[in-house]
Amino acid sequence: MVYQFPLPPLVLHTMASGDSTHLTQWAQSLDGIGGRTSFFNFTASHDGIGLRPETGILSDEEINTLVNRTKSHGGHVSYKSNSDGSQSPYEMNITYFDAITSPEITKSDPETAVKRFLVSQAMQLSLAGVPGIYLSSLFGARNWHEGVEETGRNRTINRRKFERKELTFDLSQETLRGQVFRGYMDLLEKRRSSPAFHPLASQRVLNLGTDIFAALRQSTDEQHAVLALHNVSADRVLVRIADNIASVGNWDKKIILEPYEVKWMM
Repeated sequence: MVYQFPLPPLVLHTMASGDSTHLTQWAQSLDGIGGRTSFFNFTASHDGIGLRPETGILSDEEINTLVNRTKSHGGHVSYKSNSDGSQSPYEMNITYFDAITSPEITKSDPETAVKRFLVSQAMQLSLAGVPGIYLSSLFGARNWHEGVEETGRNRTINRRKFERKELTFDLSQETLRGQVFRGYMDLLEKRRSSPAFHPLASQRVLNLGTDIFAALRQSTDEQHAVLALHNVSADRVLVRIADNIASVGNWDKKIILEPYEVKWMM
């Protein structure tokens, strides 16, 4: 399995801009699935969000926008020294939940913050390969500033250790953690229910407009298909499906997606 290092910053850029263009173009360029080869898809890990894989995919301006976003959302940025004495950002240190939506917006509109995070995770789960889910992402962990102060290391912001009793209680309630957890479990249950999400199942990434990230997955025996639609914008979107795609699963050719809605059509 090949680690998809470009994916975390690409998904973040998509959610920050509300534009799926770069993610769609990158995903359309992927090949090599089949036989004993697949991808390992992730958006968060115990390390930071690496920026070097974005060279040639995102512009310097777009990368700097992500850097400034990380700082404004309470995160940190690690830099590397160049031969000319300058420095370049190479890793953003922040929880993926807080990277997607600013803490201020999460406080004032937690429902939208949860939707935004879950659509980012749904895109990861829809792609060909095996999903790697960082434990903290299952319940939308927040920036751990105290940890950074204790260790002096930027990466500690996303390495908080949780008390089991407290976490178990939160996940059973209508807390932000509980809402993210139940939404994530729902996605995983849906993913597990279809052979079209098998690691070696075929993938066709569709261009259905900048508001939408879309992937058509078909099982290895071509008996099962999923059309995975993700609205990355704050707008209600009408999605038009071409006849040859709609006929695969006998799907409607016109589909409405609410802001940040995920629709996996099976």
